[in-house]
Amino acid sequence: MHNTPTNETETHSFSKEQQRVFELVVTQRKNVFFTGSAGTGKSFLLQKIITALKTRHRPSSVAITATTGISAVDIGVTTLHYFAGIGIGREPQEKLLSNIIKSNAASERWQAVCHLIIDEISMLDAELFDKLEWLARQLKKNPAPFGGIQLILAGDFSQLPPVMKNSRFCFEADTWSTCVAYTVQLKKIFRQRDMDFIEFLNEVRFGELSEKSMALANELNKKPVYPDDGIRPTLLFPKNDMVNTANILELNKIPNKSYVYKAMDWELPYQGQLEILRKGCLAPEKLKIKRGAQVMLIKNLSRELVNGSRGVVVGFYEAVSQTNMYNGEDEHPVIRPLLKGKKLLPIVRFTNSQERVITEAEWKLTSLDETLLASRRQLPLILAWAISIHKSQGQTIERLKVDLNDVFEKGQTYVALSRAISSKTIQVIGFSKDKVRCHPKVKKFYESLTENE
Repeated sequence: MHNTPTNETETHSFSKEQQRVFELVVTQRKNVFFTGSAGTGKSFLLQKIITALKTRHRPSSVAITATTGISAVDIGVTTLHYFAGIGIGREPQEKLLSNIIKSNAASERWQAVCHLIIDEISMLDAELFDKLEWLARQLKKNPAPFGGIQLILAGDFSQLPPVMKNSRFCFEADTWSTCVAYTVQLKKIFRQRDMDFIEFLNEVRFGELSEKSMALANELNKKPVYPDDGIRPTLLFPKNDMVNTANILELNKIPNKSYVYKAMDWELPYQGQLEILRKGCLAPEKLKIKRGAQVMLIKNLSRELVNGSRGVVVGFYEAVSQTNMYNGEDEHPVIRPLLKGKKLLPIVRFTNSQERVITEAEWKLTSLDETLLASRRQLPLILAWAISIHKSQGQTIERLKVDLNDVFEKGQTYVALSRAISSKTIQVIGFSKDKVRCHPKVKKFYESLTENE
């Protein structure tokens, strides 16, 4: 769920399942795992829960964490490993406990926490979940499950597997059933409206395609008709090296002058968080663009222009001041350049025909008490002739071309296809039934959830 609320979820009222999760977590203070297919508003709901808990409780008592750097950077918090003070967490639990006790900061975090949010729970393996549960009981001196800490877990096991190869899924942990009192599936889909496409994606999610869905899949190899506005579809690849090669090749074809924007990074000393931010941040250390470059927005600017919005650079704006930062609303903005001496900022035309001067944005990691641990300031753009399937996680991409020839991970095909708004805005290359794979344990887990509803 690498995305804060986007335009498909920002203005809608809660679905009945979202309302149930919110009440279980905020009002009844229950331990809850909520899940759902792509586009069901998991990120939107999580943000609402975070806001509600932080309003009602001491900030230091609400630990907002994510299992990956990308997820942590996206919601501006820390990784679960940093919060817990466990490093990579592979040592025996007794050794981890000793390490935490020796660290005043880690011990204080554990003592303060009453509510623990873990985003992208699917990437946490069973062994580490059990270790954390044991550590919580020892550190809180409380025999209750997870030391009495309220757990709010979010994610989709059909999208992202655990980081460690050959590890068990988190729901296979010995303590999962005692810690997770309620599991709620979000079913209302906000990203797509095309019911045939929604049905197709649901079948792809669990690795089973009907004849109807196979027929639809075969239709997806046709190139959609897009407006003649200079914005090309983004090509999704399974591997980063393929993405980099495609973007460099296409940028070099453009004869226009290049402009390079260098990120400004900062970190609180001795915390080791800048490296996590750099690995997890979609904003590059150096962004090289030209007029005519295909780009994607990687921050929400407004309800219409969100993380994943596609556009093309149509020119550059000469900054007239170094004191004010463009807020995105004035018709004739006064802009602070990203770097001293840089007077030009890109003007991007998006698929909704809006043209916007793009100024710097900030990505950050913060502690429980909202102390800034690390930050990066950069233009919120990436080159978008191509991006990786992994980095597209959580995004809605308006014009999409997917190459499945080299998919290597279960769930990759589903993640890629579910970025699309409808079957009319996506072209798929290399689709075959064997590319649609769901781990049998994941399929069985979700089948058991459906039976128990």
